[in-house]
Amino acid sequence: MKLVYLFIFLIGCGFGHLTLSQSWDGRVFFKSVADPRLPAAFDQAMDLTRLQGYSLEMAQKKQLIKAHRLQDLNGEISFQLGNFVYEPSEGTQAFICNEYDEIELVFLAEGMAVSGTRPKMTIVSKCMVDGNSTYLSPIFIPYETILSFKAEDQRFDYYTQYNADILFTNVSMVWPTSWSLDSVRIYNSHTLREGVYIQNSEIIEFNGHPLVINW
Repeated sequence: MKLVYLFIFLIGCGFGHLTLSQSWDGRVFFKSVADPRLPAAFDQAMDLTRLQGYSLEMAQKKQLIKAHRLQDLNGEISFQLGNFVYEPSEGTQAFICNEYDEIELVFLAEGMAVSGTRPKMTIVSKCMVDGNSTYLSPIFIPYETILSFKAEDQRFDYYTQYNADILFTNVSMVWPTSWSLDSVRIYNSHTLREGVYIQNSEIIEFNGHPLVINW
């Protein structure tokens, strides 16, 4: 019997070394800290380990955008980018979030401009891997809460609660309720080294049309 308990304990320890979990207001997110493991039934597009140079760069961008997931969760938007495995150096496999710890998303308002300039929503979030490794961890935009505030340039510090610090600029009088993703940047917040940058034209190309969220 003691051997059974020992076996269970060893399995638990092993799993603990593979992943770290963090929680935002009851939501749990995972970040791989060991060799990344693809799910048993994974999309071949996730495996970029054989690519290098420009081919790898474009495949990373395509997988992040094309495999994204967008959900409206009763007053909150949940936005997730696709995930992938690649070789940052020869013989070493990693998820993008193993190398870079933050994501910056820039959205521009659709159908609205103030003094000729579109309102902008900039979101900075932690780069982590979702529990099943298929996506990066969700970024939540609590739009019902935001809409309860006056429509003006302001910052919402939701990094701990929603994995999203949200900065609005060029907003006046009325909140925009339709936003188009303009750019994605994944980078190391300590060294400022950039891992991936996706511009608007590439988002449209990989998604097939503008990537729009509506409140």
